Amino acid sequence: MPPACFGRFDKRAELEEQRHSIETLTRRVGELSAELLEKKAEAQQELQRAREERDASLATAKAELAAEHERSQAASAQLEVREVELKGLREQNHATGSLLKHRERELASAKKQLASTLRERERATKKAAEFAATLEQVSTVLAGLQQEEEPLAAMAAGTSPVMHAGRKHNRQSTAQLQQLRQSIAVLTRDEKDGTTVDQS
Repeated sequence: MPPACFGRFDKRAELEEQRHSIETLTRRVGELSAELLEKKAEAQQELQRAREERDASLATAKAELAAEHERSQAASAQLEVREVELKGLREQNHATGSLLKHRERELASAKKQLASTLRERERATKKAAEFAATLEQVSTVLAGLQQEEEPLAAMAAGTSPVMHAGRKHNRQSTAQLQQLRQSIAVLTRDEKDGTTVDQS
């Protein structure tokens, strides 16, 4: 066989090898894209569930705050009535000292109860704010996953180092998804236990 034939044969083999390598890289990029889309769908579903739980919790908290506000107003009105009654008792009969002291103790107890109710209302408001902050962190993680879809398109034109970058990107996406799941788990557990979320 002439030397020129050997050259054409070697060139054809080299081109075939390059074509096979490109097909392998293209297939791998497609697999990575499918994995990322699947993880993105899972993250969106978990985020949706977290939002629904957050909305339900906030609605309950708002209803409780409204009820506490009504009770506080009623308690304030009762305090005003009792103060008027005590003033009338002082003006009418100074001899009823024991009754007056008893009413004063009731008034002090009612004021203490009102102060406790207001503190509970402040704690509930703080808890709702911490809950919203935790959901914002979860939304940030999901946004990071969405921004990382762009490098996959550039990976289709690379060779061997691209495969390494694809695997690194896949590990980073998996770590971010795990962080998202942990955040949602903490958020859900704290909501069920009635504890506040630690933002430190």
